[in-house]
Amino acid sequence: TVGAFLYFWAPIRRRVPTTLLDRVPKIDFLRKIDRTACNLVHHRQLTAGAILSTMLLQVFCTGSYVVAADALGMKIGTLGRVFEYFAYFGTGWMITVIPISVQGAGAVELFYTEVFKSYGSVSQILCLALAVRVVQIVSSLPGGLLFLLGAHHLPTPQEMEDLEHEG
Repeated sequence: TVGAFLYFWAPIRRRVPTTLLDRVPKIDFLRKIDRTACNLVHHRQLTAGAILSTMLLQVFCTGSYVVAADALGMKIGTLGRVFEYFAYFGTGWMITVIPISVQGAGAVELFYTEVFKSYGSVSQILCLALAVRVVQIVSSLPGGLLFLLGAHHLPTPQEMEDLEHEG
């Protein structure tokens, strides 16, 4: 929070030595990122709405994993155990970034077999890991479909200028 405050505070931004920054390779990309971040600050309600809706969708997504575990006959029981499932699935997402395998394949399954061993059998756990992967793939299909249908485009320089001057 303090870092974000200092980053966007005008007196600090004016003191940044831009002559040194001009020597940084690919500084234009960093300037675009900076402009985008500043635009997000000017559109606080939209930014907050995007963050909150993302958090809500992640809860629903993880909840679908818990429902899959219940459907596979794994022990759910109390609300405290549901929170354990959420923690384990969240940790599983972090494991998928391990660069030694494709999307953490094998590492996530090994992690699940360790943390869920008291909740169900190895076959149930591996089916759950497969169900998690299927949910991830299916939930990403609408974005891929929009991309394939051409429902996106990079903003033109004029559109970027209009967006920047809106705030």
